[in-house]
Amino acid sequence: RQWATRLYYMAHSPYEVTWALDSNVVCCNAHRAAAFLQQALQTKLWGFDIATANQAQTTMYPHNWNIMYRWTRATSSMRRDWLLLQFRRGLATDDQGTLFAAEQRQRASGGLRVGQVPTRFAAAFYSPVYGHFFPRITRPLSGSAVVLHVGSGNAHLGHEWCAAFNRFTGTRRQLYLPGKGPVL
Repeated sequence: RQWATRLYYMAHSPYEVTWALDSNVVCCNAHRAAAFLQQALQTKLWGFDIATANQAQTTMYPHNWNIMYRWTRATSSMRRDWLLLQFRRGLATDDQGTLFAAEQRQRASGGLRVGQVPTRFAAAFYSPVYGHFFPRITRPLSGSAVVLHVGSGNAHLGHEWCAAFNRFTGTRRQLYLPGKGPVL
């Protein structure tokens, strides 16, 4: 696991706005993704300091495969807190819990503004049943999915994943995975 290494390198981003994506991400429409990133830059991340994909539709608990942030004093303080929490909990410990804790602490004390990456640009499955990986479901999706988290070993099926997520574009929908096996 390279979560602490990722934190280190993300902290050294030279960009005003950084969009950090995991390696198992599929882009269904590069033009729309580039336009989204350009809009984030022009609006200073819509007034947020950080935005993440989230685990479920009713929570702001981050899903760290998709993080956007801009350099602000609040973001700098949150990133330092996040790294120290990660060291305390263990370098190989999942960094989602430490990010959530750092965000909450900085929201309370430093005015960190936390947003959510829109589902079209952060389409992913999550586990709605605590303690169980399956079944899996997505947040409600309207319009076409542009950026997908497809899971380890599935990025080579990007075209098929994009087709499945966008099969019913134009209708509000959620995708459902009952268990292991063929997805598409």
